[in-house]
Amino acid sequence: MSAVVQAKTGRIMAWKDSIPLHYEYTAGAAGELFLRELKEGRILASKCTTCGEVRVPPRTYCLECGAGTRIDVELQHSGRIASLSTVRLQVDLTLRTSFGFVTFAGVHGGLVHKILHDGRKDPKVGDPVMPLFLALGLRKGSILDVAGFRTAARTPVGND
Repeated sequence: MSAVVQAKTGRIMAWKDSIPLHYEYTAGAAGELFLRELKEGRILASKCTTCGEVRVPPRTYCLECGAGTRIDVELQHSGRIASLSTVRLQVDLTLRTSFGFVTFAGVHGGLVHKILHDGRKDPKVGDPVMPLFLALGLRKGSILDVAGFRTAARTPVGND
């Protein structure tokens, strides 16, 4: 601890100290399974046992009807960019990074992640994307096991 002491009175005016805190959070039952499957290169969703709602990231209960879910739906199809933000990182604006909310057909919810450019055009809302996983040996059971969602090549339409 260090302190600032007033010279005349000896009163402590300010001090600097720290409280060592250590937090450990679990992802919960659904989150744990989701992360383990990401490590294996699969995106898993939950399906309600009553109303049939499919949701990603998975939940242990349905947000629509409150019933239990099965966490065993593998999303094997491409997603689409539902919203997008692109950040320019250099003064000359050539280095850019995009993040988007990726949704999947027939699935509630979605994933926020990096959008990887196909190199020809900037990504747009509605573009189809596919997950790009890290090499198997580099995966740790994290959302970052997905390097990002790669945009597919688009056919120009009108003044695109």
